[in-house]
Amino acid sequence: MITIRKGAFTMQFEVLQLTENRQPAKSVADFCKDITPEEELDRIRVHSIETSAYRKRGEGRPTKKDRRELDEFIS
Repeated sequence: MITIRKGAFTMQFEVLQLTENRQPAKSVADFCKDITPEEELDRIRVHSIETSAYRKRGEGRPTKKDRRELDEFIS
């Protein structure tokens, strides 16, 4: 079992098979199994939803498009 801490979250994986040679990243799922508890996965999902909130127009730093529109309006 391998435990990986990423920020405030802990994920756990069970190694199913070792290989002699390096493998592409896509094949990692063939060699390990995610055994992270459901409670931890729920915490990760909730955090992902909370941090991916959409920025409302006019809030925060202006985008490049906003800045160009403002420059065009001023000049």
